[in-house]
Amino acid sequence: MPMLAMGEWEHDYYYKPKTKLPKRRKTKTTGSQCFAYNCFNYSFSTDSKNKNISFHRFPNKQKDFSRWNFWWQVSRRQSEPTANSLMCSDHFYPCHIDYTGQTRRLREGAIPSEELVSIPDSPPVVYYGILSFVKSQQLIQH
Repeated sequence: MPMLAMGEWEHDYYYKPKTKLPKRRKTKTTGSQCFAYNCFNYSFSTDSKNKNISFHRFPNKQKDFSRWNFWWQVSRRQSEPTANSLMCSDHFYPCHIDYTGQTRRLREGAIPSEELVSIPDSPPVVYYGILSFVKSQQLIQH
């Protein structure tokens, strides 16, 4: 057995990997998606920044339950929003957003509009493995 240096253990000598593992590449994230149904705005995407879309947290569930519940109903999602869920500014009227400072903030008591959350007329149907809204409409009519 070779001589071990001070502070070195036997298992260090025998079990050290011979090659270094490659460093993990940092992936660019798109951020959080808007919680509203059928909305595909992401908080860190360049499209959202170019369109000047801001993202706002849901009201606190314990402090303002009625407002939190209304936001959830307007979002038209079945799952309950988490503490990190966001709603984008596309779902608020411009009069509800304060543009005076450097950051855009919601005015006191702002609520999203139900008209600004889109829902398709009928869900698309998988027809022989291909997503086809036209085929589903033809099946419904016959």
